[in-house]
Amino acid sequence: MEKTEKTFWLARDKDGELNLFTQKPFYNESPSFAPGWDIKSTDENDWIDSLMVEPHLFPEITFENSPVEIKFVKV
Repeated sequence: MEKTEKTFWLARDKDGELNLFTQKPFYNESPSFAPGWDIKSTDENDWIDSLMVEPHLFPEITFENSPVEIKFVKV
């Protein structure tokens, strides 16, 4: 079986919320939106850009060191 690998990004908000992104996010402090991590989507129909992750997972990921690149590997 061939090993496959996918890169994701984890980022924690200032309030402790942890999110998984398919692209490297940036911290958006635009006055038009609530502050938080966001991505620049290349597809206007791509409205699902992140998934919430249980906040107690990955305690080493903080707001200050976010975003953190991770890899999922199918073995």
